[in-house]
Amino acid sequence: MLALSVRFPEVALIAQGIKTIEVRRWRTRHRGELLIVSSKLPAAEALSPLYARVPSGAAICVVDLLDCRPMRPSDAEAAMCDSAPACTPGASSYAFGPRPCRSKDSPSCTKLTTI
Repeated sequence: MLALSVRFPEVALIAQGIKTIEVRRWRTRHRGELLIVSSKLPAAEALSPLYARVPSGAAICVVDLLDCRPMRPSDAEAAMCDSAPACTPGASSYAFGPRPCRSKDSPSCTKLTTI
């Protein structure tokens, strides 16, 4: 299984299904299961007491990567970026689809599950 490292707080938003597009400078041909892991370092603006509760370098969730395409203006809301450099022309949108939760005790799918 392939993995994508994402900084906090975005990694938590992806795990909750709130952020459905991740923006990268490179493309991938991969489609299907993609392991989302928390990066070792958070985004600079995310240095807060909440960050201490998210394990760094840990598997957080699995998403279905449905598409990787050039960034469109209509992707900005789902990617949760407005004027960030990542939302500039030439960037790629990794579009995630909803994934059913595998954990019986986590109907909201926000808990870590065994993969």
